[in-house]
Amino acid sequence: MLLHSLVQILLVGTALAADGLPSAEAPSSVDRLGLAPVNPERAQQKSKEVEYRVGPKDVLAIQVFGEPTLTGSFPIGENGEIDFPLLGAIHVNGIVLAEVGERLRLELRDGFLVDPRINVVVAQYASRPVQVLGAVKQPGIYYLEGGTSVIEMISQAGGIEKRLGATEVRILHEGQEDQAMILDMESLLERGQGNVQLRTGDTIYVPKGPMVYVDGDVEKPGPVVFRRNMTASQALAEAGGALQTANLRDAYILRDGLRISLNLKKIQRGRQPDIVLKPGDQIFLETSML
Repeated sequence: MLLHSLVQILLVGTALAADGLPSAEAPSSVDRLGLAPVNPERAQQKSKEVEYRVGPKDVLAIQVFGEPTLTGSFPIGENGEIDFPLLGAIHVNGIVLAEVGERLRLELRDGFLVDPRINVVVAQYASRPVQVLGAVKQPGIYYLEGGTSVIEMISQAGGIEKRLGATEVRILHEGQEDQAMILDMESLLERGQGNVQLRTGDTIYVPKGPMVYVDGDVEKPGPVVFRRNMTASQALAEAGGALQTANLRDAYILRDGLRISLNLKKIQRGRQPDIVLKPGDQIFLETSML
């Protein structure tokens, strides 16, 4: 009888555990197998760390379990070596993290520790520089962290500065600057065409697109991204339009040193055709004297 009651209690408890949990806390099929949910971004980063080959100026975080005096951050010198307690200079240049850990394990096992357990990660990447220049939000020097693609590096630099009208990306390999790989911006970002893996010393250059310039009595003077068949009125509209003080009858365009008269008042009234612009054109609206 007692056994029968215990069985009933166990069955009820199991049912409550399965049915009584809120949906947000209900264990997933992955959890029931005893595995943590997979974070795709973290998994990708972990894969990069595994294949990354360390080099001079990188800083390694090395943990020897149970040995606090052997645990810490160790910069790799220009000679490719770290200065490790008990062992002195250890050459690590050009090897992956697992090899660094194994090299240290074997050295420490040889007369120092019985069965050392070691974990090695990169605390600071600095051995594989890449430059990102031009029409990106945060141009500068970045460092490869394992396999890194063009799109990933542009993302690290804050992405493309759209207001500068870039239409292409140029990849220059160190020592081959006169043989730039030119990628179409739209094809790269929308379809991944040309999204190659970068090399140490590469330069990503995003040239700004063709521009026209609107200056004088306008709401937002400055560069405007040029589009094919763009007219003077369209460029003026993208610059926020003319101020009330602007002289619309006596505006002008500077093109290759030549001054082209621009009567925006007649254009607005349909009495004169709009002027189609060319890249580099400069539109000026002066202040009306009335």
